[in-house]
Amino acid sequence: MVHHWFATPLHLFAGLDSVHLHPAGLLELSAAEQQLLAADFARVFAGAPWVLSTIGERELLLTGPPLRASASEPEELLARTADACMARGADAPALKRLASEIELWLHQHPLNRERSSRGALPVTALWLWGGGDAEPAAMVEAAMSRAPRVYGADSYVAALCRLRGETALPLPVRLDAESALLVPARGVRADRDARDAGDAIVLLAPTPALVEGGITAVLSDFEQHWLAGALHAVRTRRIRALHCLLGARAYRLTWRQCIRVWRARAPWWEGLS
Repeated sequence: MVHHWFATPLHLFAGLDSVHLHPAGLLELSAAEQQLLAADFARVFAGAPWVLSTIGERELLLTGPPLRASASEPEELLARTADACMARGADAPALKRLASEIELWLHQHPLNRERSSRGALPVTALWLWGGGDAEPAAMVEAAMSRAPRVYGADSYVAALCRLRGETALPLPVRLDAESALLVPARGVRADRDARDAGDAIVLLAPTPALVEGGITAVLSDFEQHWLAGALHAVRTRRIRALHCLLGARAYRLTWRQCIRVWRARAPWWEGLS
């Protein structure tokens, strides 16, 4: 029996008292760069029970013996220090040791010298995550189990979709509430109220570090181009529910939640009477 972990290339730097992710440190390596790392990993770690493979995604894939440990997903490093996101679980020390050995291997690696010579950030770490005991996994799987359509690019979610025999759809240029994306679910009778017939959908926010402008630009574009249309579709009952996955956080919105009436707070001075 073997386990698998995603291995995300990162550029980390040391602060005064902790290690942080560079604002552009979620790296996207070319296919040739990934294959070079995988081949050199096999040479350096020959005899070890670990295998590094390319899978055609941003992440590489690490295969090894069963370990009950996994780090937080790498996007969490945009808001938290590396120490706070490191591997946890019963076998976390073993995974942390491997991560440290990988950092030593990458230090002064020929690939990094080549990247630095052309002004690209070097790869200082491979972030090992998604292998188990990860809190976001349950939230992601729960959201996907209730929604037949998933929009966005994410290696973990794409893998879950493949296990279900489905495909994650790319985010369109914009998600218009009146577009053909939001149609009644298959098998719904035509004479049924269309407002109650829509599917639930899942939206995945893009990776901030891979978008020019960082997290501020990502959240602004996400709200303007996709979230606004999806929220309108929920309010008008064209879709049944909206699940938003932002990093390690999952949010769910239904039509009933949109019509809640909240009583305005009384002025503070009325409490003195």
